[in-house]
Amino acid sequence: MLWIALPVLWTALGGWREPLLVADATGDVALRDRTIAALTARLGGPHVEPANRLLYWIAYANFRQSAAVAAQMAAAPTRDAALRLTLVASRYHYAATLLTRRFGLDDPREWRDEAHALGAPWEFISPYLAAPQPAASHEAGWRERIWLARIDPSQVDDIEARFARERPDEDFNTAWVQTFDEGVSLPESTVTTLGGDAVDLRRDVVNGWTAMLAWTPDCEACRDDLLRFDALGRAFPVHALLLAIDQDVERVRLSLADRGITLPTIVAPTALVRELRVSAGSRILVSPDRVFVPLRGVRWEDDVRRAFSLAPR
Repeated sequence: MLWIALPVLWTALGGWREPLLVADATGDVALRDRTIAALTARLGGPHVEPANRLLYWIAYANFRQSAAVAAQMAAAPTRDAALRLTLVASRYHYAATLLTRRFGLDDPREWRDEAHALGAPWEFISPYLAAPQPAASHEAGWRERIWLARIDPSQVDDIEARFARERPDEDFNTAWVQTFDEGVSLPESTVTTLGGDAVDLRRDVVNGWTAMLAWTPDCEACRDDLLRFDALGRAFPVHALLLAIDQDVERVRLSLADRGITLPTIVAPTALVRELRVSAGSRILVSPDRVFVPLRGVRWEDDVRRAFSLAPR
């Protein structure tokens, strides 16, 4: 049992926080680089630590490494050396923001204790935006600012107001959806309605921005999302639907009737489920161009409503 208990104890005691703190205390940039490499390798393989905690540690290490490299600029012997240090510091800093995108949409309680223990921000987009930005990065800066709005609801109103002042001829929701994960083309497939009709997924089902919830009648974890999707379907008819991945159409129909769910529903063939790489509880958003992205995080509904606001109703 010891081999089971030790990883749990390691995580409970802070896990990889210790080498990060040692690097901070000693200013050992080589140790920090080795820790980044070790954590990145660990994230790519089996690990007992929560993934978001590992991502936070890697982002924190990059954030601190950026500051450490930047501190060397004043002593750089030549202008070229200073420029190289600037580029290296910027690379570390930006890596921290990219990592924040990977964990920041989820529940921050998964890593906030690490932020408190390390005396660091809970996300690393704000520090990036606070740093001096060259004019050429104006667009990139706005992309990060909207990402910040997506992960931190307390900043949405201020960021949206600033967008309206600085970019009055552009639409904030359009800019918002442009920050979604890189999408994948929706597969060609024939699906079945609960009435037994065969319809084309790309041509007959997708209507502008379309959100889908993969579902089976026995998915207890889907209960809250099922109700939220049902409400979206009433507010935005034809733009939200249920993707039943249970092949028993009658079972699906009766289960929805018992729950009082009126959401439009299609039954997906097994091949489509494999191509979409979904399981019960998966959420996807399909663009008018028939490209789909996963709906990630605890605030996925904000993304859906922003996208639906762009669709004719």
